[in-house]
Amino acid sequence: MRIVYFIESAEAGGAEQIVVTLADAFRTRGHDVTVLVMEEGWLTEELARMQLPFSLIKSQRSYDVSFPFRLAARFKDLKAEVVHSHLLDSNFYGALACKLAGIRHVGTDHGDIHLPQRKRFLKLKLQTASFLGSSLTAVSKYTARKLVELGVSESRASCIYNPVEIIDPSTERRSEIRAELGISPEAWVWIHVAMMTRVKDQQTMLHAMQACSPDQYLLLAGDGPLREALKAEAKKCNVDQNVRFLGFRSDVPQLLSAADGFILSSLSESMPMSLLEAMSAGLLPVSTKVGGVGEVINDERGFLFAPGDSEALAEIMNTACANREACLAKAENAKSFVREKFALDTILDQYERLYAL
Repeated sequence: MRIVYFIESAEAGGAEQIVVTLADAFRTRGHDVTVLVMEEGWLTEELARMQLPFSLIKSQRSYDVSFPFRLAARFKDLKAEVVHSHLLDSNFYGALACKLAGIRHVGTDHGDIHLPQRKRFLKLKLQTASFLGSSLTAVSKYTARKLVELGVSESRASCIYNPVEIIDPSTERRSEIRAELGISPEAWVWIHVAMMTRVKDQQTMLHAMQACSPDQYLLLAGDGPLREALKAEAKKCNVDQNVRFLGFRSDVPQLLSAADGFILSSLSESMPMSLLEAMSAGLLPVSTKVGGVGEVINDERGFLFAPGDSEALAEIMNTACANREACLAKAENAKSFVREKFALDTILDQYERLYAL
C-alpha cells in the first residue's frame, strides 16, 4: 500500500513522534511510505536521520484557497492510495484534498478538540471532514466521544490508541544520571516531561513540592515560553534545591531510568504519550484526571488528582515516598497494562484494517 502521512507541525510533540513511529513501522511491514510536512523542524530532522522519505509543502497565508488543490496535486504525484493526516488543520485540508483527488483519507485528532478557544472554526472543520467521507480517529475514547458530540458521524469516528515504545530502564544509567544531577541513590525522584506552557500547569507541581518530604526531587524535562517564570516560581516557593530544570532532552528514555514516579499536571489532555512511556518504563504514574487519562490509570495502576489541586498532589507524593513497596506493585500493574493494550503490532493491525476500507 502507498501511504502518505501529512502533518502541519514539525515540533518535537506527541503527534509528530507518532508520525515517525507509524511511518517507520509500516515501512518495516513492506508498505511504501512517505511523509508530507508543512514546515521544517525536529520532525524533518528525525525523518532524515531515519532515512524515511519526506517532502515539504508550504502555505503562507491564513486563507489560502489554492492550498487544497496544490495538496491534492501533491498527493497524486506521490501516488497515494491512502493519506493519514494528524492535527486539526491537516485533517481539514487533507479531507478537502483527498476528496478532490479521489483518495482514501484518515485523520487523527490528538487532542486539538479539547482546546476550542485556540482552534478557529473547530466544529466546521470536523463536520466538513466527516461530510466528505474521511475516517476520523482519536487517541482516546474520551476524545472519540467528543468528536461525535461536535458533529462527526458515529460511523466515521473511532478510537485507536497511539503505540507506545517499550522502555526498559537501565540500572547503570540510573546511577549515572543521579550522580550527574547530585541526587542520592536513596532519594525518591519524580519526573515530568512536557512543553512548559499554561495547559501543562507545572506550577501546581512546584507548589506541591513545598509540602513534600526533603528526600523527594522533581526533574522537569522540556522547554517552552514559561520556563524562566517557572524557575522563578521554584525559587519563590523555596523548592529550587530539589527541582532540576533539564530543558529539552533527546534522551528521555534514559532519564526515565533515573526516576521512581512520573507526574502529569495538565489542565487538558487526550492521551499523553509521555505518561504512557513512563508507565511502560515501570514508573509510578500520577496524573490529573483529565481527558482519556482515566482510561489507563485507576487505583490499581497509580494515582489521580483534580487539576490545580497542589495539596492533593503533595499528599499523593508523600504517600508514594512512604509506601514504596505498595507503589512498586501499582507501577508494575501500569507497566503490564500499557505494554499489552498499546503494543505496536496491535495498533498497526487496527490502522491497516482502516486504511483498507
